[in-house]
Parts: sequence; C-alpha cells; structure tokens
Amino acid sequence: MRKNFGAKTWLYPMPVLIIGTYDEKGTPNAMNAAWGGIYDTNQVMVCLADDHKTTANIKKTGAFTVSFATAKTVVPCDYVGIVSGTGVPDKVKRSGLTPRPAEFVNAPLFEELPMTVECRLLKFNEDGICVGTIVNVSAEDSVLTPDGTVDAKKLDPIVYDSATHEYRRLGDVVGKAFSDGKKTPEELKAAADKYGITPLSSHWNRNLTSEEIASGDFTEALKIWEEAIAAHKAAGMKYLVNPSVGRPGSLKDLKTICDFFNKIGEMCNAA
Repeated sequence: MRKNFGAKTWLYPMPVLIIGTYDEKGTPNAMNAAWGGIYDTNQVMVCLADDHKTTANIKKTGAFTVSFATAKTVVPCDYVGIVSGTGVPDKVKRSGLTPRPAEFVNAPLFEELPMTVECRLLKFNEDGICVGTIVNVSAEDSVLTPDGTVDAKKLDPIVYDSATHEYRRLGDVVGKAFSDGKKTPEELKAAADKYGITPLSSHWNRNLTSEEIASGDFTEALKIWEEAIAAHKAAGMKYLVNPSVGRPGSLKDLKTICDFFNKIGEMCNAA
C-alpha cells in the first residue's frame, strides 16, 4: 500500500549548505540553504530569492562560499537560516560562527565548518538560480582520511528532512558507486530477489553510427543488442529502455533507423 501526499517540496536527502558572502563594507554574512547542489562540471547552484541579503552580496562581489553544516554546528547553522542579515547585520557574530577570508575568492569561510567550496559567480538565471564556478575546495586535516581525501564520517555533515523539518546525520556506507552495479545479470537478479525488489527495466543505448545509417547495414549493432536483450532478461527485467534514437539527416536515414528499431522490437518479443 502506498500513500499519496500530493505535491510536496520533498527530496531525500536535502543538503544543509551555509552560503558565505561579504557585503560592500566587508561585513560577513551566512545563510542556510537546502535548495542547492551541483549544476554542471565544476559548477554549483543555489536557489536564492531576490530579497535575500546573500543575493545582493553575491551580485556585488561576484563570489560566495558553500560550507557544509555538521552535527556539531546545528544550532549556529540553523540560526543563520532563521535570521536575515538585512535586519541583523551582525548575525554571523551572534551565531557563534567565526568568519575568515577564503583563500581564492572574495567571500568568507567559517572556522567551525571544516569543508568549504569557494565559488566565483557565473550567472543568475531568470528564475533566481545562482550558478557559481568552483574555484577551490578545502577541508581541514581533522576530517581527512590517512590518504588525504575527505572522510564523511569525520566531517559528520547533516541533511535536512523536508517532511519533518528535522536535521539528520548521514548513515553507514551501503555500497560502492560505479562498482556495485557492475554485476552479472544473474548476480543482479539474485540481489534484487534477496531484498524483494523487482527491477522492471534499464536504460540501454547502442544507436547506429553514421556509417551504418549510410550503408543500411546494422548487422553488428543487432549483435550487441542481442547480448543486451539476453542480459536484461537474465536480470529479470521485462522492459529495455533506449533513451534516444539519434537525429536522421534525411527521410532515407529515418527509414533505416525505423527498420533498425523494428528489428530490435522483434528480437525483444522473441526473447
């Protein structure tokens, strides 16, 4: 049984980002933001309203920092999300956070927050999305692993539960990205069966090359599709999703592509 909640601004997990800026007088400001994340390679985005002090500061200085709230800093990090720097100019001092200049951009970082991303303003989108280019990422030695990478357990970042309005710690490691998914179809099915999961489909893409389209010979491509269809079936999947078909340059090219996918359809039905 699944309960419907309707349209809710819920996403799990949501980060707790502390945005650091200076105003035109060099007064530091900090803002708590959950609506943010990676925008593109070496770029971050934060959703900011026009009336935020942070928004005005970024537009004036062209820079900001993004630090990560931790379990030890819940109170000051929540405070800077409640109080506006417009009405309380010394909110950073009142919060207990200790600002100091970032090394690479004209914005503050905070000594109590051990990991910071320094950003240079790239643009403000029409809908209020602030996009910054990542100039540098820094972390205190206290939150690093022996080989010098960031240790999430030592950092102890918190996430925001938008349904209950609570801050939560990150949990345990449950897998290895870009690795655990590289299982044989049979291993994948066994793992899914173990946890009562029924995977219905997977994305797969092997479109025709320009040479294959021109020649009309897609024999080799069909061999690869045959292997993919067999693998998806062995994994217990019912559907195979191809997210794109390429862009035909002519009606003749379109017919070749349609013939190709019609043949794939026949192979799927036969499987």
